[in-house]
Amino acid sequence: MKVSIGEDKRGSYSVPSGQLRRSYSQLPKRIFKSQLISLPTTLRKVYHREDPTNGNVDQDQSNLNGSTTMVIGTNSFSGVTNPGWKDQIRSGANATTPATGVAYTFEQQWFSSTGSGTSTLPPPNYYSVTEDISGFQYLDNIQPVNPSPEQYAEVQNRAIRKFLEKAESVRSSVEAGQDLGEYKETIHGLVSPLSSLRNHVLSFFPSVKKHKGLKGRSLRKALADSYLEWTFGWKPLVSDIADAYVGLTNNSHPLIAPIEAGASMDYSGKVDFWNITYPGAFATARGSVRRTSRQQIRYKGAIRTGADRNGIIARGQLLQGDLPHFIPTLWDLLPYSFIVDYFTNVGDIIRAACFVTSNITWVAQTDRQIDRNQYSYGLDPQFFPSWFIANVPSVQPYSPWIQRVRFSRNPINPNSLMPTLQFHLPTSAKPWENIGAILASRAKSIGRFLT
Repeated sequence: MKVSIGEDKRGSYSVPSGQLRRSYSQLPKRIFKSQLISLPTTLRKVYHREDPTNGNVDQDQSNLNGSTTMVIGTNSFSGVTNPGWKDQIRSGANATTPATGVAYTFEQQWFSSTGSGTSTLPPPNYYSVTEDISGFQYLDNIQPVNPSPEQYAEVQNRAIRKFLEKAESVRSSVEAGQDLGEYKETIHGLVSPLSSLRNHVLSFFPSVKKHKGLKGRSLRKALADSYLEWTFGWKPLVSDIADAYVGLTNNSHPLIAPIEAGASMDYSGKVDFWNITYPGAFATARGSVRRTSRQQIRYKGAIRTGADRNGIIARGQLLQGDLPHFIPTLWDLLPYSFIVDYFTNVGDIIRAACFVTSNITWVAQTDRQIDRNQYSYGLDPQFFPSWFIANVPSVQPYSPWIQRVRFSRNPINPNSLMPTLQFHLPTSAKPWENIGAILASRAKSIGRFLT
């Protein structure tokens, strides 16, 4: 049957042969929404003076801030509709549409304080005063701070690494190639894994205790050897054996599996202070705002697991003994390569370069820059003469906040999941502990290796 296809103002259409009525399908449409966001800032002071001689005085200042509302920004969304997203998902294609926007959220809290005072002078100079301040304090606007290119690259690199690790875990269970490369320990562990683990656990701490009589360098080397054996030998080996057992005995997988991973970084932060004195007030309002900025990157997609129609994954792939893992395995087996990974992301780049991106059916990247102002307020007493007794008001816990999120979402090519080279110093104690143990145990061999 022949079908005529065309497009007019109503959208694209098709007309089967022998019919006159057009069948329309929706076209993608641009979407743009915006909304002005404001918060209340009305602050009121009620003042009353009880004066038997000169008469009572009442004052009501309805707006100490000078305004009743404050505009903090505009919520906006810009994107494109995707009428065929259901069909695209069923076919395994990427149904993500580009979108950008800004979203403001806030929590404005009620501020309230009451102060009173009495003069100690005798009549006719005696009087008493009460003062109430309540409402919403004025909050200054968000001051967005963009991350540097290096900071953005660090977050993106970590997000890519976690995404690819999730993808690898879906398709396999254990890095068997690395264990077979360390064949002496691996063969012994595979032959009798339970007895090896039992003997090591039962003898590890007694062996450390046995070294207590050693002195100086011998003691340091013995302790370092025991630490390195546990950290880089038996602990990861036993873990891999357990993972392999689970993977081989529970080998049932879907054809396509969803994956999602992300990373974030707090890259900016500062605190500003100020004081506000209201006319005739019993106290000075002191405030602070803590300004922070965070970058978030998330990858979301799906991957072909490599399973057959029965949901079974080949053992070579399951144990990562296939060709794509050959070069990463060589890198892992290179002496002291993990020390290089402490200071650079060379290992991540090698793994990403060897990853078969054609197995990924689709992937989308979402960026979020989050700028937040967190406020706090307190009161400091004003100075009064000795003949006036003042009860300085107190403020209940008061911590309003404003947050601005700028986001973008885009479909990306799986081939772009490649980290950029970066150098950094380890921030946790564990890498330095491992390096220290190696230096204590193998100072001479490391010197020969570096030479």
